[in-house]
Amino acid sequence: MSGKLEKHEQERGTFFCSVTHDLALAEEMIKGLPDFTSYAYIRHEPDTEEGTPHVHFLVRNNGTRSVKQIANKLGISPQYVQVCRKVVAFRRYMLHLDNDEKIKYSIDDIHTNRISDFKAAILGNSEGDVYDLFKSFRSLSCGEKTADEFIQENYAEMSRMAFSQKIKTFEIILKIEKSSLESRARTT
Repeated sequence: MSGKLEKHEQERGTFFCSVTHDLALAEEMIKGLPDFTSYAYIRHEPDTEEGTPHVHFLVRNNGTRSVKQIANKLGISPQYVQVCRKVVAFRRYMLHLDNDEKIKYSIDDIHTNRISDFKAAILGNSEGDVYDLFKSFRSLSCGEKTADEFIQENYAEMSRMAFSQKIKTFEIILKIEKSSLESRARTT
C-alpha cells in the first residue's frame, strides 16, 4: 500500500471532537494527543472583533467509544467532548473550506499525526498526491525548482491526472492553496 489508507480503513473507529477558548487548557490537551490513534487540531483566530482565539480538536482512539474516556485522556470535562458523526465535514470546517465569510486556513496549519489521512479525507483517496503535485508546482512558480526538475519529479502523476480529468480535485486544491497564501499573508 502507498501509505494511504482506503476510505473504510480511515473512518474505522469512533471520532470525537472538542473546542476550547482556553488556550492554556488547549496546551494541556495537546500534551495528551500522542496517546491517540489519530489526532488533528488547529488554532483559529477570531473571525470578528468580539471573537476569541480557540482550538478545535479531532481525535480517534481504536476501541474507545466513550466520551468520558476520551475526556479523561484529554484532561477535560466530558461536557466538552462529543462524538463526531461527520468527520470529513469537520475536517473541512477546521480549514473553513466551505464558508467564505470565515478566515481560511491552510492544510499546513493543521497539527496531526496522520497528514496523509487528513489530506485524503478532504481531497479523496488518491488526491493526496495531487496536493503534493500542486505544492511542487508552487515551488516551480516561486523559482525554487527548474521546469526540468518539476517534470522529472511529477511526470507520472501529471499523466494520470490528464487522463482522469480530476477537475474537482483542482478546484479543491486551488481553494486550499488560496487559504495557504492568505494564512502566510497574515503571519507576515
